Amino acid sequence: MIPYLLVILYEIIVYYLGKKNYKFLSNKKNQIVMMILPIVLLCMLRSVKLGLNDTEKIYYQYFLDLKSTSLFDFLEVRGYGEFLFFAILKFIILIFNNYRCLLIILAIPYFYAVTKHIYNYSNNYLISIIVFIAMYYLYSFYLLKQCVAMGILVLSYKYICDKKPLKFILLVILAALFHKMSLIFLMAYPICRYKKFNYLNYIVIFLVFLIARLWPGLILYFVNIFDYTHTIINYLNFGIYTSGANVSSVFGFLILLIITLTSHLACRGTDNDRWNIDMNLLTLGCIFFALSPIVIEFYRISIIFTFFSITRLSCFKINFSGSMKMLNKYSNILKLIMIVIFISYFLFVMINNLGANPYIFMWG
Repeated sequence: MIPYLLVILYEIIVYYLGKKNYKFLSNKKNQIVMMILPIVLLCMLRSVKLGLNDTEKIYYQYFLDLKSTSLFDFLEVRGYGEFLFFAILKFIILIFNNYRCLLIILAIPYFYAVTKHIYNYSNNYLISIIVFIAMYYLYSFYLLKQCVAMGILVLSYKYICDKKPLKFILLVILAALFHKMSLIFLMAYPICRYKKFNYLNYIVIFLVFLIARLWPGLILYFVNIFDYTHTIINYLNFGIYTSGANVSSVFGFLILLIITLTSHLACRGTDNDRWNIDMNLLTLGCIFFALSPIVIEFYRISIIFTFFSITRLSCFKINFSGSMKMLNKYSNILKLIMIVIFISYFLFVMINNLGANPYIFMWG
């Protein structure tokens, strides 16, 4: 756990030095790069045994299979749905022929997208990075294919904000060539652009939550209809995805709901259009998470939509008026409390659940 604590302490120190206009760190770009760098290095230098078994058991097998066969022979077995991911794997193998190099290179697009998103949209780098570490960082230890695709989807967020649907669609299709479930993010554009966030969103979230627990068969019926990749149904039939997955606890759902409520009530700021986009993305994330006790894949899908909370929560600011105005001076204290809560969540919940503690370096 010590490396994680040192990284968190480092983030706080760098942020504080930047606020004090300390030479090199007073530059916005320099500060965000310096804050992200140790997070990236910790991911790149990790043992493949950290996290769940995907890195050691699944992706290493891909590496061995592609190493010993041609790309097209491999795709005859795997299918062509995620062609670009395996083509890049084969290209890396031809150049480096080293699994560790492959893992290091695959980390780059995800962390580049995270860095760019925080740089462009965050009001408080420390809050954004702490929320990222707490909620999404450890997935980069094992969800390699999804994280590459997710990096591309994070870049597509700009085109939702800029009202450029064609560029958005093209990036989502590109992401789908790495992870085919990325196509589900296509729904983000019409919902975020044409749906105004209001309290009806909460009603929909709770209705889905109740239906998922009271009538799971109804959800499976619709999954069977709309599973355009046939991945979910096939994996259910073979026992890879299971019903009643423990990962989708009520506690996890409440965490997302609290993040949504906080973003709604205290993180609006002056960017009303982007706030509306973020709130609709959080709504979709809560809905998919509510479905995850039925099919665990929905838990992973929810990550795609809730990711953007890392910059939305950075807008945290209370703005009381009248007799309550005196409470506004406690805004910084509340920010500190929020940071402590997310650090605690990371240290005492996420690490244990995802098998990343104790941290092991690649040479360990």
